[in-house]
Amino acid sequence: MTKVCDWCRGEFEPLANNEHAQRFCHRSCKQQFERAARSWVHKAITNGSMSLDALKNGIVGKRVFPTSHDVRASELLAGLLAVNSPAWQTLAEAMTQQQFDALKDWSTRGRPQRS
Repeated sequence: MTKVCDWCRGEFEPLANNEHAQRFCHRSCKQQFERAARSWVHKAITNGSMSLDALKNGIVGKRVFPTSHDVRASELLAGLLAVNSPAWQTLAEAMTQQQFDALKDWSTRGRPQRS
């Protein structure tokens, strides 16, 4: 049964005696993945998108960095927020304080950036 390497996307035949699902075709691909993962976590902690406590306690979401969908949604929300309308007052009144604060925080510093 041919599989595709999670790192290089090359095809390989998994080892028959492996008790865990083999994800990489070679040790070098696994090592490159591990280096990249360490670097990714370090950057996430450094830029504040992940806390050290979250890492220690295993409370890490599936996505820490924005995807292209996050960026597009962010651009759409920014465009909507730029519209001057009395409806925003009604929406703001309907939000919880936590939602309002999160939106305010996002609008000042948290917008995902295109890579």
